[in-house]
Amino acid sequence: MFSVEHVYTIKGRGTVVTGKLERGTLKRGDKVEIVGHDKSGVKSVITGLESFHKTVEQAEPGDQLGILLRSTGPKDVRRGCVVLPEGHQHKPTDKARAQLYVLKPEEGGAKTPLANYFSEHVFSLTWDTGAMLKIIGKDFIMPGEVSEVELNLHSQMFIEPQQRFTIRKGNTTIGTGVFTELLESQTDEDKDPKHKKKMMKAEMERLGFNPYGEIMEKRLKPDYSNSPKDNPLAKEFDGVQQ
Repeated sequence: MFSVEHVYTIKGRGTVVTGKLERGTLKRGDKVEIVGHDKSGVKSVITGLESFHKTVEQAEPGDQLGILLRSTGPKDVRRGCVVLPEGHQHKPTDKARAQLYVLKPEEGGAKTPLANYFSEHVFSLTWDTGAMLKIIGKDFIMPGEVSEVELNLHSQMFIEPQQRFTIRKGNTTIGTGVFTELLESQTDEDKDPKHKKKMMKAEMERLGFNPYGEIMEKRLKPDYSNSPKDNPLAKEFDGVQQ
């Protein structure tokens, strides 16, 4: 399994991808498949291997490599894709369960809890993508807490159980975790932005306050007339910007 870091096109020869071979071996002539970032079934052949500016016949786990791929263009592969042996059984997904730890402010994290349907960027291996968070069994994850979550990604990515990830808001890492289970891909309804906004509005009305920030308050216009009053958790979200 090879995680792509950078992609270069060599006119007349093909595409070179660089990165680290995480496991397995690769050699010239191997048939491979590119997955991740909604790509699946993109097939190619390794026509050259290079490590530290030297041509090699075979690569081992841990090697930093440049791989020349035959008949592969810039639309076929990008940073965050994974190169796998042809015939692999892995199925990329955009939905997974995970254990997530939310960093405390003194650990460099944010001061506010994470709420259901919170959206930010997830980073794992060499890929990153937007994601929506669903918390299992409770409403919020406080800084310093661990919780089971479901992550709905914006793209289908390479994920395996026990693969580590981080969640960042801007330049701040606010959570770290490990994927525990791959789930069936999202439905069209799951991916519909209107559906997400509907869920966020319902959550605001159920809680009796807005955990998503002033912008979402203006966009969604929740009706708090039947909501609980003076929810004590509301103060934890003072100053939230989203």
